Amino acid sequence: MDEERTAHREWDESFRRGVRYSIKHALEQGLTDDAAVEQLVAQICYRAADLGYLLDVTGQRLSALSEALRDETELGPDTE
Repeated sequence: MDEERTAHREWDESFRRGVRYSIKHALEQGLTDDAAVEQLVAQICYRAADLGYLLDVTGQRLSALSEALRDETELGPDTE
């Protein structure tokens, strides 16, 4: 069970890192119009699709990550 939790935490962190990067990149480029916002939405959807694929190939369900994705205790700037 600990291995599973560790994997879930890693997937959660990876997903958050990807979404954070997409948002920061979009802000740097300028979210000046609807097209830029739609491009950001598409990037976040790609990140979600990647997470969904990872869960699918490992036989996991999104609900298994629900707690980790809702965890706000570690919110803050990326430490990379």
